[in-house]
Amino acid sequence: MAHWSSSARRGREASEARDGYPHGAPSSRTSAAKPRSRTTSPEGLKGDDMRRYSLVCFVLAGVAVGCGGPPLAAVTPATAPAEAANLTFAVVAGTPGSPTVIAATEALRSALVSAGYKLSGDQRAPHDAEIVTQVTATTEQSLFTVQVNGRSDTKERVHLTATVMMRGQVIDQSAADFLSTNSQVTPQDVVSAVNGLSGSQKVAQLGRQVREQTDSREHAKQEKEEQAKKRADDDAKKKLRVEEETDWNRARVTGCRLPTSLAGCDGARTYLAKYPDGAHVEEAQASLKAAEPLIEKLQKDENTWKVAGVDGCKTEHTRDACSGVELYITKFPAGMHLDEAQGLLRRVQ
Repeated sequence: MAHWSSSARRGREASEARDGYPHGAPSSRTSAAKPRSRTTSPEGLKGDDMRRYSLVCFVLAGVAVGCGGPPLAAVTPATAPAEAANLTFAVVAGTPGSPTVIAATEALRSALVSAGYKLSGDQRAPHDAEIVTQVTATTEQSLFTVQVNGRSDTKERVHLTATVMMRGQVIDQSAADFLSTNSQVTPQDVVSAVNGLSGSQKVAQLGRQVREQTDSREHAKQEKEEQAKKRADDDAKKKLRVEEETDWNRARVTGCRLPTSLAGCDGARTYLAKYPDGAHVEEAQASLKAAEPLIEKLQKDENTWKVAGVDGCKTEHTRDACSGVELYITKFPAGMHLDEAQGLLRRVQ
Protein backbone atom coordinates (compact mmCIF):
# COMPACT_ATOMS: atom_id res chain seq x y z
CA MET A 1 0.00 0.00 0.00
CA ALA A 2 2.85 2.42 0.79
CA HIS A 3 4.40 1.73 -2.60
CA TRP A 4 1.02 2.55 -4.30
CA SER A 5 0.69 5.90 -2.46
CA SER A 6 4.21 6.94 -3.47
CA SER A 7 3.49 6.20 -7.15
CA ALA A 8 0.18 8.04 -7.06
CA ARG A 9 1.81 11.02 -5.43
CA ARG A 10 4.54 11.20 -8.08
CA GLY A 11 1.93 10.96 -10.86
CA ARG A 12 -0.08 13.77 -9.32
CA GLU A 13 2.99 15.98 -8.98
CA ALA A 14 3.89 15.34 -12.60
CA SER A 15 0.35 16.21 -13.69
CA GLU A 16 0.39 19.38 -11.64
CA ALA A 17 3.76 20.34 -13.08
CA ARG A 18 2.36 19.97 -16.60
CA ASP A 19 -0.59 22.21 -15.70
CA GLY A 20 1.72 24.93 -14.39
CA TYR A 21 1.79 24.11 -10.65
CA PRO A 22 5.28 22.83 -9.87
CA HIS A 23 4.65 23.00 -6.12
CA GLY A 24 1.19 21.47 -6.04
CA ALA A 25 -2.30 22.86 -6.69
CA PRO A 26 -3.02 26.06 -4.79
CA SER A 27 -5.69 26.11 -2.17
CA SER A 28 -8.76 28.35 -2.39
CA ARG A 29 -7.14 30.67 0.12
CA THR A 30 -3.92 31.17 -1.76
CA SER A 31 -5.20 31.22 -5.34
CA ALA A 32 -6.13 34.93 -5.14
CA ALA A 33 -2.85 35.86 -3.45
CA LYS A 34 -0.67 33.91 -5.89
CA PRO A 35 -2.17 34.34 -9.39
CA ARG A 36 -0.60 32.63 -12.36
CA SER A 37 2.18 34.47 -14.01
CA ARG A 38 1.03 36.51 -17.03
CA THR A 39 2.48 35.84 -20.42
CA THR A 40 3.36 38.47 -22.95
CA SER A 41 3.31 36.27 -26.07
CA PRO A 42 1.42 33.19 -27.34
CA GLU A 43 4.56 31.08 -26.93
CA GLY A 44 4.21 31.18 -23.11
CA LEU A 45 0.62 29.91 -23.01
CA LYS A 46 -0.27 26.33 -22.21
CA GLY A 47 -3.30 24.13 -21.79
CA ASP A 48 -6.66 25.87 -21.45
CA ASP A 49 -5.05 29.32 -21.71
CA MET A 50 -3.74 28.48 -25.16
CA ARG A 51 -7.14 27.21 -26.27
CA ARG A 52 -8.82 30.38 -24.96
CA TYR A 53 -6.22 32.54 -26.70
CA SER A 54 -6.77 30.75 -30.02
CA LEU A 55 -10.53 31.17 -29.76
CA VAL A 56 -10.20 34.89 -29.05
CA CYS A 57 -7.84 35.28 -32.01
CA PHE A 58 -10.36 33.57 -34.26
CA VAL A 59 -13.10 35.95 -33.22
CA LEU A 60 -10.93 39.06 -33.39
CA ALA A 61 -9.69 38.09 -36.83
CA GLY A 62 -13.18 38.86 -38.14
CA VAL A 63 -12.73 42.51 -37.14
CA ALA A 64 -9.16 42.72 -38.40
CA VAL A 65 -7.46 42.59 -34.97
CA GLY A 66 -4.10 40.88 -35.27
CA CYS A 67 -2.92 38.27 -32.82
CA GLY A 68 0.77 38.30 -33.56
CA GLY A 69 0.67 35.81 -36.44
CA PRO A 70 1.70 36.57 -40.03
CA PRO A 71 -1.02 37.81 -42.45
CA LEU A 72 -2.44 35.39 -44.97
CA ALA A 73 -0.76 35.65 -48.35
CA ALA A 74 -2.99 36.81 -51.23
CA VAL A 75 -3.80 34.03 -53.68
CA THR A 76 -3.45 34.97 -57.35
CA PRO A 77 -5.99 33.40 -59.71
CA ALA A 78 -4.49 31.04 -62.25
CA THR A 79 -4.13 32.59 -65.68
CA ALA A 80 -6.78 31.59 -68.20
CA PRO A 81 -5.51 28.91 -70.61
CA ALA A 82 -4.55 30.07 -74.09
CA GLU A 83 -7.52 28.20 -75.57
CA ALA A 84 -9.94 30.16 -73.36
CA ALA A 85 -8.63 33.40 -74.85
CA ASN A 86 -10.70 32.52 -77.92
CA LEU A 87 -13.89 32.63 -75.85
CA THR A 88 -16.09 35.46 -74.67
CA PHE A 89 -18.08 34.57 -71.55
CA ALA A 90 -21.25 36.06 -70.12
CA VAL A 91 -21.42 35.74 -66.33
CA VAL A 92 -25.00 35.01 -65.30
CA ALA A 93 -26.36 34.81 -61.76
CA GLY A 94 -28.43 31.64 -61.57
CA THR A 95 -29.58 32.28 -58.00
CA PRO A 96 -32.17 34.91 -57.01
CA GLY A 97 -30.34 38.09 -56.10
CA SER A 98 -29.57 38.54 -52.42
CA PRO A 99 -26.74 40.85 -51.28
CA THR A 100 -24.42 37.88 -50.81
CA VAL A 101 -25.35 36.36 -54.17
CA ILE A 102 -24.78 39.66 -55.97
CA ALA A 103 -21.47 40.24 -54.19
CA ALA A 104 -20.26 36.69 -54.95
CA THR A 105 -21.16 37.00 -58.64
CA GLU A 106 -19.37 40.35 -58.95
CA ALA A 107 -16.34 38.98 -57.10
CA LEU A 108 -16.21 36.06 -59.55
CA ARG A 109 -16.44 38.47 -62.46
CA SER A 110 -13.50 40.51 -61.10
CA ALA A 111 -11.42 37.40 -60.46
CA LEU A 112 -12.08 36.14 -64.00
CA VAL A 113 -10.97 39.44 -65.51
CA SER A 114 -7.82 39.38 -63.37
CA ALA A 115 -7.09 35.88 -64.68
CA GLY A 116 -7.34 37.08 -68.28
CA TYR A 117 -10.82 35.89 -69.22
CA LYS A 118 -12.76 37.97 -71.76
CA LEU A 119 -16.26 38.84 -70.53
CA SER A 120 -19.21 40.39 -72.30
CA GLY A 121 -21.05 43.33 -70.84
CA ASP A 122 -24.16 41.30 -70.13
CA GLN A 123 -26.07 38.25 -71.33
CA ARG A 124 -27.54 40.15 -74.29
CA ALA A 125 -24.12 41.11 -75.64
CA PRO A 126 -22.42 38.70 -78.09
CA HIS A 127 -20.68 35.82 -76.31
CA ASP A 128 -19.56 32.24 -76.92
CA ALA A 129 -20.49 30.62 -73.59
CA GLU A 130 -22.00 31.42 -70.22
CA ILE A 131 -20.65 31.04 -66.70
CA VAL A 132 -23.72 30.50 -64.53
CA THR A 133 -23.26 31.03 -60.79
CA GLN A 134 -25.21 29.17 -58.10
CA VAL A 135 -24.71 30.58 -54.60
CA THR A 136 -25.91 29.21 -51.28
CA ALA A 137 -25.28 31.11 -48.03
CA THR A 138 -25.85 29.64 -44.56
CA THR A 139 -25.67 31.87 -41.50
CA GLU A 140 -22.93 30.78 -39.10
CA GLN A 141 -23.81 30.44 -35.40
CA SER A 142 -21.05 31.80 -33.15
CA LEU A 143 -20.38 31.60 -29.40
CA PHE A 144 -19.25 35.20 -29.51
CA THR A 145 -20.99 38.26 -30.91
CA VAL A 146 -18.64 40.85 -32.35
CA GLN A 147 -19.98 44.37 -32.69
CA VAL A 148 -18.49 47.07 -34.88
CA ASN A 149 -19.85 50.58 -34.40
CA GLY A 150 -22.69 49.13 -32.40
CA ARG A 151 -23.68 46.65 -35.10
CA SER A 152 -23.35 42.90 -34.88
CA ASP A 153 -21.54 41.15 -37.72
CA THR A 154 -23.36 38.48 -39.67
CA LYS A 155 -21.21 35.63 -40.86
CA GLU A 156 -22.29 33.28 -43.61
CA ARG A 157 -20.74 30.13 -44.96
CA VAL A 158 -20.98 30.49 -48.72
CA HIS A 159 -20.79 27.84 -51.43
CA LEU A 160 -20.41 29.16 -54.98
CA THR A 161 -20.61 26.96 -58.06
CA ALA A 162 -19.50 28.29 -61.45
CA THR A 163 -20.91 26.26 -64.36
CA VAL A 164 -19.69 26.79 -67.92
CA MET A 165 -22.56 26.30 -70.37
CA MET A 166 -22.91 26.61 -74.12
CA ARG A 167 -26.27 26.47 -75.87
CA GLY A 168 -27.84 24.90 -72.79
CA GLN A 169 -25.19 22.19 -72.49
CA VAL A 170 -23.04 21.92 -69.36
CA ILE A 171 -19.34 21.95 -70.26
CA ASP A 172 -17.74 21.89 -66.79
CA GLN A 173 -18.04 23.46 -63.36
CA SER A 174 -15.91 24.44 -60.38
CA ALA A 175 -16.67 25.67 -56.88
CA ALA A 176 -15.44 27.82 -54.02
CA ASP A 177 -16.30 27.71 -50.30
CA PHE A 178 -15.61 30.63 -48.00
CA LEU A 179 -16.87 32.68 -45.08
CA SER A 180 -18.53 36.02 -45.73
CA THR A 181 -19.04 38.79 -43.19
CA ASN A 182 -22.00 41.12 -43.73
CA SER A 183 -22.45 39.86 -47.31
CA GLN A 184 -19.00 41.06 -48.31
CA VAL A 185 -17.18 38.93 -50.87
CA THR A 186 -13.79 39.64 -52.43
CA PRO A 187 -12.19 38.16 -55.56
CA GLN A 188 -9.80 36.30 -53.23
CA ASP A 189 -12.75 34.35 -51.83
CA VAL A 190 -13.63 32.84 -55.22
CA VAL A 191 -10.13 32.15 -56.53
CA SER A 192 -10.57 28.38 -56.22
CA ALA A 193 -13.55 28.54 -58.61
CA VAL A 194 -11.51 30.51 -61.15
CA ASN A 195 -8.56 28.13 -60.80
CA GLY A 196 -10.88 25.19 -61.40
CA LEU A 197 -12.01 26.68 -64.70
CA SER A 198 -8.45 27.59 -65.70
CA GLY A 199 -7.37 24.00 -65.15
CA SER A 200 -10.36 22.45 -66.89
CA GLN A 201 -9.50 20.39 -69.95
CA LYS A 202 -13.14 20.59 -71.04
CA VAL A 203 -13.04 24.39 -71.07
CA ALA A 204 -9.77 24.27 -73.01
CA GLN A 205 -11.34 21.86 -75.51
CA LEU A 206 -14.32 24.18 -75.86
CA GLY A 207 -11.92 27.02 -76.67
CA ARG A 208 -10.25 24.91 -79.36
CA GLN A 209 -13.59 23.98 -80.87
CA VAL A 210 -14.76 27.59 -80.96
CA ARG A 211 -11.45 28.59 -82.53
CA GLU A 212 -11.79 25.92 -85.20
CA GLN A 213 -15.37 27.00 -85.89
CA THR A 214 -14.29 30.64 -86.09
CA ASP A 215 -11.45 29.77 -88.45
CA SER A 216 -13.84 27.71 -90.56
CA ARG A 217 -16.32 30.59 -90.76
CA GLU A 218 -13.54 33.03 -91.62
CA HIS A 219 -12.26 30.67 -94.32
CA ALA A 220 -15.74 30.26 -95.77
CA LYS A 221 -16.25 34.02 -95.66
CA GLN A 222 -12.92 34.60 -97.38
CA GLU A 223 -13.74 32.04 -100.06
CA LYS A 224 -17.12 33.68 -100.62
CA GLU A 225 -15.51 37.11 -100.92
CA GLU A 226 -12.91 35.77 -103.34
CA GLN A 227 -15.61 34.13 -105.48
CA ALA A 228 -17.63 37.35 -105.50
CA LYS A 229 -14.52 39.29 -106.50
CA LYS A 230 -13.77 36.81 -109.27
CA ARG A 231 -17.32 37.11 -110.60
CA ALA A 232 -17.05 40.89 -110.51
CA ASP A 233 -13.70 40.76 -112.32
CA ASP A 234 -15.11 38.38 -114.92
CA ASP A 235 -18.12 40.63 -115.46
CA ALA A 236 -15.87 43.67 -115.81
CA LYS A 237 -13.65 41.85 -118.30
CA LYS A 238 -16.68 40.72 -120.27
CA LYS A 239 -18.03 44.24 -120.37
CA LEU A 240 -14.62 45.52 -121.47
CA ARG A 241 -14.46 42.95 -124.26
CA VAL A 242 -17.87 44.05 -125.51
CA GLU A 243 -16.80 47.70 -125.46
CA GLU A 244 -13.54 46.81 -127.21
CA GLU A 245 -15.33 44.98 -130.00
CA THR A 246 -17.67 47.93 -130.45
CA ASP A 247 -14.74 50.37 -130.70
CA TRP A 248 -12.91 48.01 -133.07
CA ASN A 249 -15.85 47.90 -135.42
CA ARG A 250 -16.08 51.68 -135.34
CA ALA A 251 -12.37 51.99 -136.11
CA ARG A 252 -12.89 50.74 -139.71
CA VAL A 253 -9.34 49.48 -139.77
CA THR A 254 -9.76 47.90 -143.18
CA GLY A 255 -10.05 51.41 -144.64
CA CYS A 256 -6.77 52.32 -142.99
CA ARG A 257 -4.89 49.97 -145.33
CA LEU A 258 -5.83 52.24 -148.29
CA PRO A 259 -6.52 55.64 -146.74
CA THR A 260 -7.95 58.39 -148.92
CA SER A 261 -7.40 61.09 -146.32
CA LEU A 262 -5.12 61.84 -143.42
CA ALA A 263 -7.97 60.85 -141.07
CA GLY A 264 -8.24 57.43 -142.68
CA CYS A 265 -6.26 55.74 -139.87
CA ASP A 266 -7.56 57.78 -136.90
CA GLY A 267 -9.81 54.87 -135.83
CA ALA A 268 -6.83 52.47 -135.63
CA ARG A 269 -4.79 54.98 -133.65
CA THR A 270 -7.67 55.58 -131.20
CA TYR A 271 -8.11 51.83 -130.70
CA LEU A 272 -4.42 51.29 -129.93
CA ALA A 273 -4.38 54.19 -127.44
CA LYS A 274 -7.42 52.86 -125.55
CA TYR A 275 -6.57 49.14 -125.73
CA PRO A 276 -2.77 48.74 -125.74
CA ASP A 277 -3.23 45.06 -124.82
CA GLY A 278 -6.42 44.53 -126.78
CA ALA A 279 -7.37 41.53 -128.86
CA HIS A 280 -6.87 43.38 -132.19
CA VAL A 281 -3.62 45.19 -131.45
CA GLU A 282 -1.58 43.26 -134.02
CA GLU A 283 -4.15 43.83 -136.74
CA ALA A 284 -4.33 47.55 -136.00
CA GLN A 285 -0.56 47.89 -136.02
CA ALA A 286 -0.33 45.99 -139.31
CA SER A 287 -2.88 48.34 -140.89
CA LEU A 288 -0.94 51.40 -139.80
CA LYS A 289 2.28 49.90 -141.11
CA ALA A 290 0.71 49.17 -144.48
CA ALA A 291 -0.77 52.68 -144.69
CA GLU A 292 2.50 54.51 -144.01
CA PRO A 293 3.47 55.18 -147.71
CA LEU A 294 -0.02 56.47 -148.55
CA ILE A 295 -0.21 58.53 -145.38
CA GLU A 296 3.14 60.11 -146.26
CA LYS A 297 1.88 60.95 -149.80
CA LEU A 298 -1.37 62.34 -148.43
CA GLN A 299 0.59 64.50 -146.00
CA LYS A 300 2.61 66.00 -148.91
CA ASP A 301 -0.67 66.54 -150.77
CA GLU A 302 -2.02 68.47 -147.80
CA ASN A 303 1.16 70.50 -147.32
CA THR A 304 1.18 71.54 -151.02
CA TRP A 305 -2.43 72.59 -150.92
CA LYS A 306 -1.81 74.76 -147.86
CA VAL A 307 0.84 76.81 -149.73
CA ALA A 308 -1.07 76.96 -153.04
CA GLY A 309 -2.49 80.44 -152.32
CA VAL A 310 -6.05 79.26 -152.34
CA ASP A 311 -7.40 82.41 -150.62
CA GLY A 312 -5.79 84.76 -153.22
CA CYS A 313 -7.12 82.66 -156.07
CA LYS A 314 -10.63 82.85 -154.63
CA THR A 315 -10.40 86.65 -154.39
CA GLU A 316 -8.65 87.80 -157.59
CA HIS A 317 -9.52 85.05 -160.07
CA THR A 318 -6.37 85.77 -162.14
CA ARG A 319 -3.91 83.32 -163.60
CA ASP A 320 -1.10 84.78 -161.52
CA ALA A 321 -3.14 84.54 -158.30
CA CYS A 322 -4.09 80.95 -159.10
CA SER A 323 -0.66 79.72 -160.22
CA GLY A 324 -0.20 77.80 -156.99
CA VAL A 325 -3.49 75.99 -157.57
CA GLU A 326 -2.38 75.03 -161.08
CA LEU A 327 0.91 73.68 -159.62
CA TYR A 328 -1.05 71.59 -157.08
CA ILE A 329 -3.06 69.93 -159.89
CA THR A 330 0.16 69.24 -161.79
CA LYS A 331 1.76 67.48 -158.77
CA PHE A 332 -1.33 65.72 -157.52
CA PRO A 333 -3.66 65.04 -160.44
CA ALA A 334 -5.69 62.76 -158.19
CA GLY A 335 -5.13 64.78 -155.01
CA MET A 336 -7.46 65.17 -152.11
CA HIS A 337 -8.37 68.75 -153.15
CA LEU A 338 -8.63 68.16 -156.94
CA ASP A 339 -12.32 69.05 -157.23
CA GLU A 340 -11.88 72.31 -155.35
CA ALA A 341 -8.76 73.23 -157.34
CA GLN A 342 -10.48 72.66 -160.71
CA GLY A 343 -13.43 74.74 -159.63
CA LEU A 344 -11.17 77.68 -158.80
CA LEU A 345 -9.37 77.48 -162.15
CA ARG A 346 -12.65 77.51 -164.06
CA ARG A 347 -13.30 80.97 -162.63
CA VAL A 348 -9.95 82.38 -163.84
CA GLN A 349 -10.37 85.18 -166.45
